[in-house]
Amino acid sequence: MPALRPWLDGTASRFQNAVASSGLPTPADQGAITAEPSEVLLFADGLRYDVARQLQKELEVMGITGSLTTRWAGLPTVTATAKPAITPLIGDIQGQALPEDFAPAFRSGKPTSAAELRKALNAQGYTVLGDDELNLPSSAEARGWLETGDLDHRGHQLQNDLPRQIHSEIERLALRIQKLLDAGWRSVKVVTDHGWLFCPDGLPTAELPKHLTASKWARCAAIKGESQVPVPTAAWSWNPSEQFATPSGAACFNTGGSYSYAHGGISLQECLTPVLVVSGGAINAPAAAITEISWKGLRCNLEVSGTTAGLKADLRRDTANGPSVATTAKPIDDGAARLLVEDDELEGAAVVAVLLSPDGRVIAQRRTVVGGEA
Repeated sequence: MPALRPWLDGTASRFQNAVASSGLPTPADQGAITAEPSEVLLFADGLRYDVARQLQKELEVMGITGSLTTRWAGLPTVTATAKPAITPLIGDIQGQALPEDFAPAFRSGKPTSAAELRKALNAQGYTVLGDDELNLPSSAEARGWLETGDLDHRGHQLQNDLPRQIHSEIERLALRIQKLLDAGWRSVKVVTDHGWLFCPDGLPTAELPKHLTASKWARCAAIKGESQVPVPTAAWSWNPSEQFATPSGAACFNTGGSYSYAHGGISLQECLTPVLVVSGGAINAPAAAITEISWKGLRCNLEVSGTTAGLKADLRRDTANGPSVATTAKPIDDGAARLLVEDDELEGAAVVAVLLSPDGRVIAQRRTVVGGEA
């Protein structure tokens, strides 16, 4: 993708000029994000706006609908700064001198670490939900907070290989949202801290001498003392009198490595974040699950548990919403279904076994490989 890097660099530069001229709203300007009664605030780290739009489409196929709006991330666009900014706690948080880790503090002096944020949310009456728990609401007035999603971690870890994991992450988030609604929550409000830049042939590099910085990350740096840096600076969202260094365009600072995936700077992809509020879906769908998948040649055998009356099974290409590769969807009979893939060229292809409600919604899914794992 030889044209992508100059396009990213140019659009980021133009956006930075606009921000330098007009600024961005601070967390306080935009107000606190809160949950309504019987609503879960679901925090998904690094859920960029375009990925959230894909998530919205995935949920719509499952009968889960809602609205997608936007919010500006805190600057710099790193989790330490931007995660506290999308919580109900912003009135209790302040920034003084810009620390090396870019994190504000509670007015009590406590750090805004993940553990302290959860404690403070609990003190405000939020139920902090576990990612692997059933998470039934305790009452009609209950408000929940859930941290889930692995997109940002995978981006830092996988770099060039991130795009291959985005679909599976979307599916995982969609299923988690569905389970929350099935458990009795009225709605789910999905929020995130920041977006990111991605360029498979590597993002540009910007030079910033180490002795001028107290800390230097890929797309932002804390300036040491009164040092004058040879790159642009911008105001920290938690205390606009404090400045941090930020590279021009889509560049990353020289931190000893190259980056295909990075965030922390100022670009539309990093700064414009989604707020996705959804409700409905399979609240009254039968509680069923695919417990086992086995193959005999191109014939797939599914074992299903739970309430299966009226359900059908199918095999979909690549995703739960993809085209069917089975000869026909089959009803669940005595806790099982037998599906045939006629096209032998699909042997070894990744597919998703799905359970369909009587009105055609996907209510459960499980990945497999045509013919079985090698």
